[in-house]
Amino acid sequence: MDVTYRLDDRITGYTDALVPKLSAVVRKTTFDIEAGAKTAVQTGAKTGRVYKRFGERKIKTRRLKSGDFAITSVSRPFTLHQASKAGEAPATDSGGLVNSIQSGFDSSLSGTVSVGAEYGAILEPDRPFLLPAAEATMPAFQAAIAAILEGR
Repeated sequence: MDVTYRLDDRITGYTDALVPKLSAVVRKTTFDIEAGAKTAVQTGAKTGRVYKRFGERKIKTRRLKSGDFAITSVSRPFTLHQASKAGEAPATDSGGLVNSIQSGFDSSLSGTVSVGAEYGAILEPDRPFLLPAAEATMPAFQAAIAAILEGR
């Protein structure tokens, strides 16, 4: 799942002098989308169900006089996790989703934010995190591009 911001220089015929300024706006916007998506997953109210998330079993043993081992206890530690509900960004659990969100640049005028975790695309429709981050950057992106093209 990707979000791409791209300025098409074939349409507008950007001069060489404008390309570095436009490139800076594309880079900033791309990094802002990445940060916004990660922040949405890591913070904010999560009001879904609370459940136990179990870790690995821990088995304690002791050696008997015969040389054999006897199990003295078995435990399975857990943490409580509060999930998100529909409409909220996903609640972070293991950090896999956040760590899979990365920026890339195809050219100086094209930036892409990708979500490498396969389940990211499954979560996005009901628990949006990438599209809202992209939408939040749009006004600043458009204003910055307009200012450059108008010579401000």
